[in-house]
This record gives sequence, C-alpha cells and structure tokens, in this order.
Amino acid sequence: MDTSFAEVVNRVISHYPLKVEKVYLLTNKGKKAVWSIETNIGEVIIKKVPFDENHIEFMIHAINYLRDNGIHTPGVIKNNSGKGYVKLDDEYFVVFEAVYGRSPEYEHEDELLMIMRGMAAFHQASKGIESPPKVRFPSFLLLKWKKTCEKCTES
Repeated sequence: MDTSFAEVVNRVISHYPLKVEKVYLLTNKGKKAVWSIETNIGEVIIKKVPFDENHIEFMIHAINYLRDNGIHTPGVIKNNSGKGYVKLDDEYFVVFEAVYGRSPEYEHEDELLMIMRGMAAFHQASKGIESPPKVRFPSFLLLKWKKTCEKCTES
C-alpha cells in the first residue's frame, strides 16, 4: 500500500477508539476514496467524501433515520469527539460499519423484485424526514421529494 494512503488512514483512525491491523485501498478517484480496514473490533470502511460538514451531518442524520425505521444500512461510527466524521487538511472522512454482500443479477426476476421491494421500503422509511436543527441541508431535493410524496398520498 502506498505510504501516503497508509498515513491518511492512520491519521483518520487516530480519531477513533480503533487499532489498525490491515489496510486495503478499494478505490481512489481523487476527491473520493474507499478503504477497508481490519481493526481490533473487526472490519470498518473509511470513505473520503467530497462533501462539506452540512452535507455530511444531513447524510448521517438520514442514515440514522432510515436505520431507526427498519432499513438495514451500515451505521456511521462516531469518533472520539462524538462526531460521525473527521476533517483532515480540508478533506472529510467517514467511518462506516462493514457490510457483506454481492452485486445483484439483474437478469433474474426474483432479484429485480427484491431490489424494487428494497427501494420501496427505503422510500417508505424515509417518509417524514426533516433536516436536523442547525443543518442547512438538504437542497431543493428534499423539498421536491416532500411535495411529490404529499401529492401521491392525496391521490
């Protein structure tokens, strides 16, 4: 593994109650990168995200909202300061629980049905979501979604 990537991972993990055992770079697209990290508590995923703090706060809020409403999605691991992200050198990193799975077979009808049910459950679980206090997000998308949802329920 490239020394600079290992250094970044170690700097990020130093903000968490975790000990790094092995590091695997999964993708690096400049502004975004993903690492799989074996730690003393098991595997976690670190993502470098091209978002600002407001966007990240809303993302974490949305993840928690969906999880509270029955959606199985990886949780965000909080750092030693209780935040769901770390800022290093004007870049943001989020540590997630690792999940295991496989890509769906789109040619199989039963798998397409499972995808559609999952999407429906996701949208049902997101019903009523609002921006948390002090977070100036989301943009027009949440407001547009809310109006569309209200229109659909009126019909």
